[in-house]
Amino acid sequence: MMTEWRVCTLAELEERGRSTVEVDGRSVGVFLLDDGLRAYTDICPHQGGPVCQGKVMPRVVALLGPDREVVTEAYADDAFHIVCPWHGWEFDIDSGRCVGDSRYGLQPYRVFERDGQVYVAD
Repeated sequence: MMTEWRVCTLAELEERGRSTVEVDGRSVGVFLLDDGLRAYTDICPHQGGPVCQGKVMPRVVALLGPDREVVTEAYADDAFHIVCPWHGWEFDIDSGRCVGDSRYGLQPYRVFERDGQVYVAD
């Protein structure tokens, strides 16, 4: 049987873009993106930092010149990362996988909206 917890309203997420809430004794980060909701346990696998409280930013890409050297860097519009505020580890917000080493990842929660309320489930 699935257990679900009401964590906030959709309006609260629309205003802030994210919320960090307590769910069954654990801190969980809930994110609202253009294409839907994401939720992860707020623990960085590196050293236990509050990863979901870090900066959410577009993926950085290197733009190469004809000689294959980096000319500049730019933000991509196809992916966003969560950056842990303790040591800068980055995680793809869609998959929860660590950008630098995909062996590591954030623990996901199922997250959904029903009647204007946002829920996470195990």
